[in-house]
Amino acid sequence: MNWATKLWEEVRGLTAKKGFTFSVLFTTALSYFYLWTHPSMGVDDTCVQRYFADGFAPTQGRSTLFLLNKVFHVAEFTPFVVDFLGVLFLVLAAVFLAALFRRLSQNRIPATALAVFCCAMVSFPLIGEVFVYYLHNGIGLAYTLTALAVWAMFLGDGPGRYICASLFMGAALSCYESAAMTYLMCIALVMLVRLYAEAEKTKFSVYVKEMLLLLIPLMAGMVFRSLLANLLCLLLGREANMFSLTEAMKWILGPDVLGHLKGMVSLFGRYYFVNGLANLGVAVYLLAAAVFFALSCVSAAKQKRGLLFLHGLLILVIPWSLSILQGTVIPYRSMQSLPVFVGAVAMCLVFLAWRKGKWLYRIALFGGVVLVYNQAFELNKTFYVDYLKYEEDVTTCRQLAYDLKKEATLEKPVVFIGTIEEYGTVETYAYLDEDSLRYEWISRIRDKMGSDSENSYSTVQNLVWYNIFDWGLEAFEGRGTELIAFFKWHGYHLLGAQEWMYEDAEAYARAMPVWPRPGSIRETQEYVIVKLGENEESDSQTGESVLE
Repeated sequence: MNWATKLWEEVRGLTAKKGFTFSVLFTTALSYFYLWTHPSMGVDDTCVQRYFADGFAPTQGRSTLFLLNKVFHVAEFTPFVVDFLGVLFLVLAAVFLAALFRRLSQNRIPATALAVFCCAMVSFPLIGEVFVYYLHNGIGLAYTLTALAVWAMFLGDGPGRYICASLFMGAALSCYESAAMTYLMCIALVMLVRLYAEAEKTKFSVYVKEMLLLLIPLMAGMVFRSLLANLLCLLLGREANMFSLTEAMKWILGPDVLGHLKGMVSLFGRYYFVNGLANLGVAVYLLAAAVFFALSCVSAAKQKRGLLFLHGLLILVIPWSLSILQGTVIPYRSMQSLPVFVGAVAMCLVFLAWRKGKWLYRIALFGGVVLVYNQAFELNKTFYVDYLKYEEDVTTCRQLAYDLKKEATLEKPVVFIGTIEEYGTVETYAYLDEDSLRYEWISRIRDKMGSDSENSYSTVQNLVWYNIFDWGLEAFEGRGTELIAFFKWHGYHLLGAQEWMYEDAEAYARAMPVWPRPGSIRETQEYVIVKLGENEESDSQTGESVLE
C-alpha cells in the first residue's frame, strides 16, 4: 500500500467522525466567513497582473502561482474564488497532518484532540497578516504541498518517497519561502509523536540519521525552486532577484556583528515578546512555547530520555532558524510554522487530559473551545481592520475622482504629490487605547528594555502601516502606477504621469494646500496636480520640516 492510499484511508476514517468534521468546518466558517463576504483591495493587490501574468513573481523565486495562472486564471482580482480556495487548502493541510498524527500514534490520539489541533491551526490569528493579500502568497497551497511531502517521507517507501517529497517541497517553496520553516516544524512534530509512540527507545545515532534524511526533500526543493525560477526568468527575459541564503548570511562577516545582534534582539523583543500584550497571536504562541518547554522537561525527566528534551528544544528553535541565519526578525506574515506548533501543543494538552480522567479532559476541551473562539475573534478583527482601511481608500478614491472632474479633467495625466497618512477610523480601532492597562504595561516594559518609547501600539503588525495612497505612489517603477491601477479597478480611468511631470510639479506643489482643501488640485497645460500631503523631500530642501 503506497503512502497516498494510506493518506486517503486515514483522512476518510477521520472525517467520518461527525464531531471532528463539524468542529473543523464550523471553525473555518467562524474564522473566514467575513473575509469571504467582505473582499478588499490594498497593498500588493493591484499588481497581480504584474506578478502572475507579466512574470514578476518568478524573479522572486515564486513560480508556482505564475505557472498555475497559465491553466487556472488567477492574475485578475477575483477575491472570493481565491480566498475560498486558499482557506480550503489550509484546512486540507491541517486534516492531512492530523491524519498523520493519528496513524503514527497508532490511533492513540482521540479525534477530539485532533479536532482541536485542526481548529487551533486554522484559526491562528497571525495567519490574517498574509490572508489579507490577494492570493495570500499561495500559503494555503504551500501548506497542503508541505503536508503531502511529510506524508511521503514518513509513510513512503524507497527512493520514490524522496522524489515525491522533493517535488512537493519545490512547488511549496515556489509559493512562499516560509514553507521551509513549516516543513521543518512538521517533520519535527511528527518525529516527536513517533518517538513517544515507539515501543523501543531510538538511539541517538539513528535519530540523527533519520533527521538528516528528512532534510533531503527540503534541500532538493530549494534547488528545484532556484532552477525553475532561473529557467522561467531566462525564457521571459527577466533578471532573477531571489532570496539568497548566502547573501543574507553576510551580516555575520560584517564590521559590527555585535551591534547587529543587539538591534535584532531588541526588535525580536518588541515583536515577539512585548507585543504579546497587544497581539493575541503572539500571546498564544508565547504561552504555547512555555507549556511545551515545561512538558518537554517533565517528560524527559520521567522517561530518563535526554533525546526528548533535545528534540523539544529543536522544535522551539525551528521558527527562528531563518531569523538567525539572516540576522533579521521574520515578520508575522512569514511565520507559517507557528499555527502548526500552537495546534500541536493544544492537541497535546487535550490528549494528556484525556489520559488523566473525564473531568480534566472536559476542562481541557473547554479550554480548547475558549482558545479557538478567541483566535477566530481576533482573526475576524484583522479582516475587519483591513476592510475598514479599504473602505477609506475607496471613499478617498471616489471623492478624488469627483473633485478631479469638477475642478480639472480626467483627460490629462495626474501627478500625485505627497501621501495620505493613517486614517483616523482605522487607527482608533487597530491601536490600543492610551488609557488601557495593556498600553501602560507595554510602555513600562519597553522603557526597561531601553527601547524608544512609542505613542501607539497596534494589535496587528502591518495592516495599518500602509494604505494605497501611500504605498501606491512609490511601488515598482514609475511613480503612481499602482495608485492609477486602484482607480482603474474602481471604474475611474486616470492617466499616469511621466517622471519629468513629477519633477516639474514639485515646485508648483510647495505653495499648494493639502487635499481636500480648496486649491489642492491644480490643472496645468500638460497635467493635473493633486497634493495629497506634504512632500518630505521637497520640504526638507526648502528648510521646512513636516515633523514639526
